Amino acid sequence: MLKVLWSSFSFRCSVSPCCRQPATGIPRFVSFVYFLLAGLVVQAQDSYVVVGDKVHMRRAPTATGVLMGQLEKGRIVGVLETASIGWYKVRIEGAEGYVAAKWLLPIEEVEATKHLQKVYAATGDNPDCDNITPAYDATLDNVLRIKVGVNADVVVKLMTLEGNECIRIAYVKAGDTYRMENIPENKYYVKVAYGKDLRKSNVEGQCKVQFLLYAMYEKGSDALDFRKWKQPNTWVGGTEYENWQLPSYELSLNVVYSQKPFANQFSAKKISEREFNQ
Repeated sequence: MLKVLWSSFSFRCSVSPCCRQPATGIPRFVSFVYFLLAGLVVQAQDSYVVVGDKVHMRRAPTATGVLMGQLEKGRIVGVLETASIGWYKVRIEGAEGYVAAKWLLPIEEVEATKHLQKVYAATGDNPDCDNITPAYDATLDNVLRIKVGVNADVVVKLMTLEGNECIRIAYVKAGDTYRMENIPENKYYVKVAYGKDLRKSNVEGQCKVQFLLYAMYEKGSDALDFRKWKQPNTWVGGTEYENWQLPSYELSLNVVYSQKPFANQFSAKKISEREFNQ
């Protein structure tokens, strides 16, 4: 596992004058900036399940290799490559080592996990959750700009502050930036899932998404107020202008860990996978 070096939340906003329109015109937007910091360091790999009890993870692909630790049955690990006959090179949240291949099976071949469908998503995709109906307001030229660091993929859910209703969900690949646009007027907060190997399942009619590798889930504590603000009207050349401020936000996501095997300390606010999917 990884030891977290830092993870923090901060909020910063800046306001610039809104473009003026005649009193019957359409309001334009000004910019706010919202920063959320978290983090992770990973690489492409396949998800396998440990099928033995207290399986040894070693520093070399041999039964005499230095023992790094023991893996419990049902643990999900990332397989990087076939190291030699009978051994896989694996990564467990930053720690790399070797495990005998006989104790690992692809997640699709294990009864307890084969219901988890792999999601092949591109940045901006909705993970096809039928119980989430996206809400838009094409008259509002606002945006939640989501900028993701190079270390982990994320899924962002935009939730109403009152009612806890999810009105948008989007996958963003590590290193990408995505614009969530035309957001209806309301006050919101975000839920964020980090990790690799995105999966989804259907439990009692509810679509659930989760990362199998390096998963971490957080809930933003700051409100994102997407309601437009009326400003005093002004007169120019005999014409009355209506002035509005329409906020937009930027969400920056990144997590920083050190590579310390089989230890984990995390000081930031976290939620469970179940809470993320509620």
